Amino acid sequence: MAVPDYDAFLKELYACKLCVDERRRFAVPTPDGKPRRGWNKFRTSSAANAPYKFPPIGFGQRPLLFIAINPRFTDNVRIHDEVMSSLQSFTAFSQNRVFGGQYIRPESRAANEPRERFYDDQLRIASATFPNQPFEDVACSAEMYFCATADADGLFCHNSPCAKQYLRQLIDAYVKPQVIVTFGNQIPQFFKKNISGVGASVIHLPFRSSWSVTNIETMDSAVEWATRAVDALFTGAHVPPRNWTWPSSHVPQPVEKY
Repeated sequence: MAVPDYDAFLKELYACKLCVDERRRFAVPTPDGKPRRGWNKFRTSSAANAPYKFPPIGFGQRPLLFIAINPRFTDNVRIHDEVMSSLQSFTAFSQNRVFGGQYIRPESRAANEPRERFYDDQLRIASATFPNQPFEDVACSAEMYFCATADADGLFCHNSPCAKQYLRQLIDAYVKPQVIVTFGNQIPQFFKKNISGVGASVIHLPFRSSWSVTNIETMDSAVEWATRAVDALFTGAHVPPRNWTWPSSHVPQPVEKY
């Protein structure tokens, strides 16, 4: 088996314009040029001549892989600009480094370092099983769409072209996780169609956001359960029963093997 070329993967991803070239509606303007819901959601980095995106964070062989929907533009434009300013900065961010500091990190660290609460659920799960270890040493955080948008409107995870291009090789060749935790109601459907034969145990969770159909209490319960379930998978203990309700009709098993 060929040795995986991590630098080549990041170089290809940094310059990727697959969805733009394929004229996916979420990646291009409407034919009449008028704003329309679900269209033209990407922003182009002038440095890369490609859409703004995040690499997998904690990129490398890791026991734990998280998969969410996609990176978001919030008040973090400075971070997006830095990450896409060069392939070198993109590569540094894949190791959880930006502006000389750690990106996914506990809240107790220096207040002036950039930090986003979105990753707190992932950090909580990873820290419970691997206490006192940096996130990037034990986990990789990836996406169904690596390109950034203001929201997920129009980004359908059950049929993501980005995930079809990158996710399977990320799992099999680069991260080789023992456990995968996903965040998104449509992701189980994608896994059933496209991710058969992976060796990892997979736990599916809803997505935490202000627009999600999953309320805060359910999401908190789901993450608390997943924290215990992931730890059980690594220690060989019994996985606790799921004590929360999946928010859609496509209900995955508490732990899936594809």
